[in-house]
Amino acid sequence: MSSEKNEHFKVYEQTLEGGFRSLRFSPALEIEFRQDYLALIRGRVVSCLIAVIVLMAWVMVTREPKPAGSAIDPIAAQLLTWGMRPLSLILMVIALVPLLYRRLWVTAAPLLLGGMAIIGSYSAAQKVASGNTDVFIAMVCGYLGMYMLAGLMFWQVLAVGTITTVAYLFFLQAAGAPAEAIGFEAFIICAMTGLAIIFIYNLEHTLRRSFLQQHALEHLSNVDALTGLKNRRVFEESLEMLWKQGMRDKQPIGMILIDVDHFKNYNDLYGHAAGDRCLKTIGGLLRGAVKRPLDMAARLGGEEFALLCYGSTRKHVSALAESVRRAVVDANIPHAASSAAEQVTVSVGAVFVQPGIGRSSQSLYQFADEALYAAKSNGRNRVEVLDDGYSNIVTGAFKVN
Repeated sequence: MSSEKNEHFKVYEQTLEGGFRSLRFSPALEIEFRQDYLALIRGRVVSCLIAVIVLMAWVMVTREPKPAGSAIDPIAAQLLTWGMRPLSLILMVIALVPLLYRRLWVTAAPLLLGGMAIIGSYSAAQKVASGNTDVFIAMVCGYLGMYMLAGLMFWQVLAVGTITTVAYLFFLQAAGAPAEAIGFEAFIICAMTGLAIIFIYNLEHTLRRSFLQQHALEHLSNVDALTGLKNRRVFEESLEMLWKQGMRDKQPIGMILIDVDHFKNYNDLYGHAAGDRCLKTIGGLLRGAVKRPLDMAARLGGEEFALLCYGSTRKHVSALAESVRRAVVDANIPHAASSAAEQVTVSVGAVFVQPGIGRSSQSLYQFADEALYAAKSNGRNRVEVLDDGYSNIVTGAFKVN
């Protein structure tokens, strides 16, 4: 819960600063964005497909039967039966089944829609060449709706739009349509496809920027701005969560409180800028000390820090507390106004308890605070570890009856 997660969140800020004109993130970030994007558009996709199904059913029920002997292009009829309908059915199944949608929509939708676009372009070109120009208008409206409502991303729209345009103009030419009709319809379909591509580019760019900003702000709201450690709010929420989890799983919890010795004197002597640098250094040492997934380092405020250790042992908690104290001493930050040593030191209080009924996570914090008080009272620059006496805590409101 520590340095790796902090580094992960930095990627959002770095990507925002570096830009993404190609509408591509790093592989891991791209996967995360697409998962968010798919969740965002699914309601729209499903609603669109349901509307199409209802419309198709209405057309089939209300359309008049074709007069006997009317010409039907046999290839178009075969493509409709063995191509368009199966592709449409597959597309609908993928969209309506959540597991298939999450796994296949990004890759399958453009392929299926591209195939449907080629079939539709062939059928429309045959009808336009025979004099039914209204089909072209319906085709353009249908493809624009597909771009907007099917949730295709920019590169997918670019590919499907290009395939549709080239295929339609090719089939129109092959069907022997008049040159004037080809020129006019080429202008219209190219213009409309181009506008759709520009619109989707700007829309996706906005969505990607919003995605990065949202996650970057989430990170900023969870960390201490000076040290990069988790802030007090996140620490308290995590403590409560781990306490409940410890009760369920019968796992112990260790807490370590760290207080910089005589930090007010340090600020008075060296200035607040030096004080900030000192706290940042200690924050970096604590961040490096947290190595397990559920453990946490946090700045509680001022010169006070904390570590949480889930499912650990008393020996580990004690050793970790001592290693933190030693690391601060080894940093060798001069502190001429300290009575504890010639350099910056910390007092450390550590506790190790098993969560249980009749106690709260706040009582654990109180117990750790008593251990820290003992470290300060016994001369500072030392570690005090408590695991006995927890049941005797009666201060404040921490006793649960």
